[in-house]
Amino acid sequence: MDIPRTSTKPSPRFGAALAYRIEIRRAALEDAFEYAAFIRDDKHSERAAELWLDGLYAATRELDELPARFPVIPEADELGFPYRSIMFHSHRIV
Repeated sequence: MDIPRTSTKPSPRFGAALAYRIEIRRAALEDAFEYAAFIRDDKHSERAAELWLDGLYAATRELDELPARFPVIPEADELGFPYRSIMFHSHRIV
């Protein structure tokens, strides 16, 4: 499932304003639910898994709303777009 969001943000590294779109890919969503299930089983707590997922969604919203606050990924030059990332626990959200 892709959930695109588009907004225009200036890019100091790549020049003119660029449209950023947040896409949550099916594989990423499946990984998130799988990790939440691991947390639930490891900690024997449904609530711990819910809190982790809530935090993940909040981090993704931060990346969408304030992308300039986060670093451009090292691979940006190779990819030709200033993708940004945020770390959420041991997970990198790009």
